[in-house]
Amino acid sequence: MPAPSNIRLRHIALALAASVVLISTIAAGPVNATPLETAMASVFTVHTADDQNRFLGSACLWGQGAVAVTNAYVVGNATEVRLTDASVAEPFAPVIGSDPSRDVAVIVTKPGGLG
Repeated sequence: MPAPSNIRLRHIALALAASVVLISTIAAGPVNATPLETAMASVFTVHTADDQNRFLGSACLWGQGAVAVTNAYVVGNATEVRLTDASVAEPFAPVIGSDPSRDVAVIVTKPGGLG
C-alpha cells in the first residue's frame, strides 16, 4: 500500500477539523479528590425530620443536584426528611414523590430546587 502524500493528509485534516471538539468536565469537590471522595460528595444520609433524628438510609444526588433519589422504603410515608452530607445538614427536605412499586423516592435537596 503506497504511503499517503502530505498534500492528501492535509486535505483530510482540514476537512475533519470542523468535527473535532474538546470535551472537558469539571467536578465540584476537593482538588485531586479520589474517585471515592468524588462519589461521596453526591451522597446524603437520610434521617427523620423529628426530634429523634433517626437514621433511615441514604440518597444520591440526581441531575443538576436539585433533587436526590432514594428507595421508597427509606422515606416510607414521610412528607419531609432531614438530609446530611459531609459538610452540612438541611433542616427539612420535602419528599416530592414516592413509588413503592418501583421502590424509588425523590427528595428536594435545596430550597427552590425545582422552581
